[in-house]
Amino acid sequence: MPGKTRHIASLLKENPFLIAVPCHRVIKKNGTYGGYALGEDFKKYLLEWEASFFRQGTGELTEERKP
Repeated sequence: MPGKTRHIASLLKENPFLIAVPCHRVIKKNGTYGGYALGEDFKKYLLEWEASFFRQGTGELTEERKP
């Protein structure tokens, strides 16, 4: 289906629930962040903030983030 990536990107751009529906987790195939309605810097911040909850490479919560 030609153009499906562009179609999905267009739908995500119109996402009114930017954090609840995590379109900020979409990364371009070449590894760059790509666009985000609130800007690429904010997208990078969100991804780094989320990553801070987990031990590197394990998917486990860090001690300070455990309930």
